[in-house]
Amino acid sequence: MKRILPLALALVTSLFISLQAQAQVQELIDRSQFMVENNRYEDAIIMLNNAIKIEPNNAELSYKKASIYSSMARFPEAIQALEEATEKDPAYTEAFGLMGDLYSQSKDVAKAIESYDKAFKASKEIEFQYHYKLKIIDQLESYGMIRDLKKHVEDAKKIIGDTFELSYYAAMYYNEVGDHEKALELSEKIVQDIQPVTGTEMYYEQYCIALINLREFETVRKLQDELPGNITFHLQDFTDTYYLSLANAYTSIMDYDESIKALEIAIGLNPLNDEAAQLHKKLVSMKDKESDKVIDAYIKTLASEKNIADKSKKLLSIAQLLFEAGDFSGTVEYINQYQELSLRNARDINVVFMRASAEMQANENGLAIEQVSKIVRNPQFSSKQKVTFYLLLGVAYKKAGDYDAAEQALKNAYAGAYKNVVKHEFKAIRKLRGAQPQ
Repeated sequence: MKRILPLALALVTSLFISLQAQAQVQELIDRSQFMVENNRYEDAIIMLNNAIKIEPNNAELSYKKASIYSSMARFPEAIQALEEATEKDPAYTEAFGLMGDLYSQSKDVAKAIESYDKAFKASKEIEFQYHYKLKIIDQLESYGMIRDLKKHVEDAKKIIGDTFELSYYAAMYYNEVGDHEKALELSEKIVQDIQPVTGTEMYYEQYCIALINLREFETVRKLQDELPGNITFHLQDFTDTYYLSLANAYTSIMDYDESIKALEIAIGLNPLNDEAAQLHKKLVSMKDKESDKVIDAYIKTLASEKNIADKSKKLLSIAQLLFEAGDFSGTVEYINQYQELSLRNARDINVVFMRASAEMQANENGLAIEQVSKIVRNPQFSSKQKVTFYLLLGVAYKKAGDYDAAEQALKNAYAGAYKNVVKHEFKAIRKLRGAQPQ
């Protein structure tokens, strides 16, 4: 009996101390909350740090501290506090979720996805599992990583079943990887089951992407006629005028192949678009194989030509014919000979531009691209000329894989008739970035 009494007393004392510590921690939490409500964030952090000294293994205290740092936009400190919280409680779903949000705001997509995935795995509730899968999908979509969508879409379907939202992302994935028939199957089911109201534009967009790639132009035309204006306003990228604007822009930088592709779609969407038809006819005729005979004739007379002016004309004619025939490396070779004949030839801005376009299409950025990058800083050229130069540079840098430089050049080309093509090129770059290994 004498031994039991001291033990009981020790247990009571321990319980009293524990309750007292809990009361102190709760008081510090309450005071911290009061500080936050009065915008005294630093004082709130001090209160929580004091609480953590009392209960160092309390993950919720670290989470609260992270939330305050987040409100102060002090993301590194917030993330550090969240890491402390998840070390104390490896199944702290909300902490991983907030960590994902902070990395997302910091545009660190890889860490954001990693954090959301940890939140997904830590959560035991279906609602939250689906929520974090959608967070991952949203990150992938926002950064153009569409090829990585499939796994997460399938995971989400296992949790909650099929939805319009998940079918939309699946259609996006199949459009991205070139399986437009599967994308059409999915997106067609969606648009058949929804009302065309504001907020549904994205579903029609994936449907139109599939239709355009499958050359189902009549269906696109019919859809444009039937949908209300609030929807078609967001589907202007699927009209003949849009593709004609792309064609004109690519023609201005002498990228005739891209222009012809755009024109074929424009004519498919509207066979009565005479401007598109005439430009298409003109560009296609440039690839006449009979030009080979003319080129051969010029080349045979070059060696005996002594007059610099006449030789320059022949060299330039050969370069132009080779360019129109799509022999861009040959174009650069003969322009190089042309430019070496005289200083005047070397300074001919039209020839520099053609060489730059040839380098761009041969994906061999060289002297001319470098020259154009300097020309755009020359005040003697008009704004209209400069935006064309910038568009050429943007496409050239994109093809070379220098996406940062491409985007910077394209921003400078965003004006007037080039707005559509710049947005089109930005989408292409986003797609290329998303296809890169992370």
